[in-house]
Amino acid sequence: VDYFMTKGVMQISISPVITPDVGWRDELIDELDAQYDRIYESSLRRYRNTGDIPLKIFQSKYDGTPGISKRSAMCGVVDGESLVVDVDGQAYGCTVLAGSYQETDSQFLRSCLDPLRMGSINDPEFAKCHALFPEAIRQVRLFHNKENKYSSYGRCGECPYIAQCSVCPISIGHVPGNSDPNRVSDFVCAYNLVSRRYRERFPSRPNPKDLIACPPEVSDEMRRWKTLAETLKG
Repeated sequence: VDYFMTKGVMQISISPVITPDVGWRDELIDELDAQYDRIYESSLRRYRNTGDIPLKIFQSKYDGTPGISKRSAMCGVVDGESLVVDVDGQAYGCTVLAGSYQETDSQFLRSCLDPLRMGSINDPEFAKCHALFPEAIRQVRLFHNKENKYSSYGRCGECPYIAQCSVCPISIGHVPGNSDPNRVSDFVCAYNLVSRRYRERFPSRPNPKDLIACPPEVSDEMRRWKTLAETLKG
């Protein structure tokens, strides 16, 4: 993160690996926390010195930002609005579902992925297959009922960060030996627990969308954000 910030990169995203991390152990969450503490301090120093927030997880924290529903789907792919066409013409709802570049050893994961293949885009019946995708993905049970998921660190329904965390449902199928659609990867859960805790500590700022309609008697700080928001809107 420090390297990218010194190179002037203005948006940095970090995502946990969704395939198995064979070296991960539950107690390594302390090491993960120590590393994120360094990221937090660097990001905070950059924000205070320049006003920039390159790290996306801190960048998107605004005053009064509402959380998503605890019962919402875990991924936007469930709506069936995204379409990925593989090199062989087969269609999928997301790149992580595509079959041309990956081999799946887990029988459980294969049983989840097979129903999500929409078939060839050249098939005259493709539109019907595409329309059936949202129900097919619901039947798989990986993508819904976030509150029922769990890891070694606890149940998602009892986690204070359930409305903020992001877990790729396919990572559930990659957990070695797993056949439970509610069993979340320990590493992915640990990453969310640590990163969201530091996000909670990071200073929030006015949401540019709210400041577009800000009254003229606002403070200098608010007026500065309002000007930026209007510039972006224009």
